[in-house]
Amino acid sequence: MDWLLLESYYDGSHRHLVDGLRKHICPGSALWTLPGRKWKWRMRGAALEFARRMEEEQPDTGAIFVTSLTNAAELRGLLQASGLDRPTAVYFHENQLAYPVQHFDARDHHFAWTNLHSALVADRLAFNSQFNLDSFLDGMDQVIRKMPDARPHHALERIRERAQILPVPIDTPPTTDLVREGPCHIVWNHRREFDKGGDTLLAAARALVQSGLEFRFSLLGQRFETCPPVFDEIAGVLGQHLNRDGFIESREEYWRLLASADVALSTAQHEFQGLAVLEACAAGATPLVPDALAYRELFDEVWRYSDEADLIGRLLARVRDVTATRATDPRPVALAFTWPALAPRWEQFLRAFALPA
Repeated sequence: MDWLLLESYYDGSHRHLVDGLRKHICPGSALWTLPGRKWKWRMRGAALEFARRMEEEQPDTGAIFVTSLTNAAELRGLLQASGLDRPTAVYFHENQLAYPVQHFDARDHHFAWTNLHSALVADRLAFNSQFNLDSFLDGMDQVIRKMPDARPHHALERIRERAQILPVPIDTPPTTDLVREGPCHIVWNHRREFDKGGDTLLAAARALVQSGLEFRFSLLGQRFETCPPVFDEIAGVLGQHLNRDGFIESREEYWRLLASADVALSTAQHEFQGLAVLEACAAGATPLVPDALAYRELFDEVWRYSDEADLIGRLLARVRDVTATRATDPRPVALAFTWPALAPRWEQFLRAFALPA
């Protein structure tokens, strides 16, 4: 059965997933997208746009796959009115209750209610991590408790009973050869945004430089229109130790750089799955991540730090004894999250919608 894959935020992990589904799971499916920008407007308006296209094009599809930045409840209501509703799977990359807000940007709980309604109308429902599901349900419980009456706690139980945990798969590295030589090479490969812990990364960079140890540092990740100035400060502090600064467009070149890295560092304040660190680990870099968020589902305690001081201590230890750092092989952990490893679970999730021809 062919799917219609709808992605209202075609960028980052959202783009990676739907492209991967078409490549590995359902190659005959159609993909409709909107550019990955202005996520609030996507949550407000994407359903109207996708419903309009459905009415105009009348696609021959048996089921719809939609992700968490589209209002699935609104979409299904619009499609029912025109007789175009189809069985629908809803996938949550994120939720709007655990996603951090900037200090000047108050949280809009209307988006959380949109998430709730989308989850409730799904015929099949999946989240990318247990942390994502739990943080959404716990946060929604707190919102519901503020209601004067008619509190829909039953809705949360329904979601918990029906939701599956189904990670976004990562690509398999093109090579298993590790290119590790010279001083310790640290890679930070995350979006350059406020929720990725720039201040903590700056403190770690300063500690590394002040230690006098030899090391290399690659500061990767996308830069958007508004980039916190702390990331330019980090690059300045690293100085001659900076091996690479900026997003790598070529996936082949990106994998080559990861294969030369010894440490995959995260300073994230929020992470619903941790794809960037998983990719680096698949290429051979050992993780050093917060003891929080989705990372607890991925990595053993030995690879997690408790606070900034613990991060700096562990990071300096890895740089000092690079031989011991290189003796650890994290690839088996990460390879369990590749497309070949997770494809059977995704096929089972989507096969539930198999309809008679």
